[in-house]
Amino acid sequence: MNAQEVTWMVIYILFVLGLGTDSTSANPTNGLYPSNYGLIDHDVTIELKLSENLVVFDSLNMLYQLQEVEEYFTNYIVNDSLGIILNARTVFADREPAKAMSTSCLELAKLCSIAVDFPKTGVPAEIPSHLHVKVYPDFMEKLDKPTYESPSLTGKLFREVKDITTTIKSFTYEEAKRVYDLDMEVDGFQYYITDAVYYKGEYDYQLGNLMDYYGIKTEGEILGGGIMKMSKSFSRRNDAEAISLAVRSLRKEARSCFNEKGRDADCEANDVYAKASAWYHIILMVNIFYNYEIFNLSYR
Repeated sequence: MNAQEVTWMVIYILFVLGLGTDSTSANPTNGLYPSNYGLIDHDVTIELKLSENLVVFDSLNMLYQLQEVEEYFTNYIVNDSLGIILNARTVFADREPAKAMSTSCLELAKLCSIAVDFPKTGVPAEIPSHLHVKVYPDFMEKLDKPTYESPSLTGKLFREVKDITTTIKSFTYEEAKRVYDLDMEVDGFQYYITDAVYYKGEYDYQLGNLMDYYGIKTEGEILGGGIMKMSKSFSRRNDAEAISLAVRSLRKEARSCFNEKGRDADCEANDVYAKASAWYHIILMVNIFYNYEIFNLSYR
């Protein structure tokens, strides 16, 4: 911690503690924002032991404006260029023959070191004009920026994966007839149709919300854990456990609904085979008539 950081820390502590205010005044904030707004009107001595050196701040009867503290933190936000440097390094490493060992990448690596230390040193990393990036490789998915087709291995893999079409297509009546198993129909399943329609709607609603929240495209991804792409607000590494817990909770709720007593007044007995048959029937029939792409893998 350098002297500048210590100075600003002391100023911040003084304002928070309300030093320099009249404790008897009717200040509703109890000194958090003093009436003299940053004026230390009496002598204050603060001693801080830093390693082997003793730093003493004596007679701080200076005009410290809160605006200066705000400016210090604002400058940090404005001049924090670490993300810009890392993105630029990715671009130059992709398009230059020497890749990460190119002159531009090595220069950006030095700037990256300065940017990392900026919160401690207060020295911002200034990016020269020749290192500014205007066009990005397609695999970075900068939709609001000009892009080019990257010839690198990363770009080729990106396009190969992107061009893979999903195996799930519109569920037609012919397809339903092909996969529908008549042996799954059990006598009396019609009595459980009303319940099956209701619970399937609840399941689809909750699963759809979960997929929309995390930006996951298919049911197979979220249930199987092999997520290809998520919303930029989340990451597979940090949010995989939360998604897994949410899916397990949804499955548990579906099983609980299955074990509940029927909502249909005509359903007197709880025939689990007939009920399961109704749920199977509704999954396929609803997908036919409404062209759903949620196949209720855990619902089954």
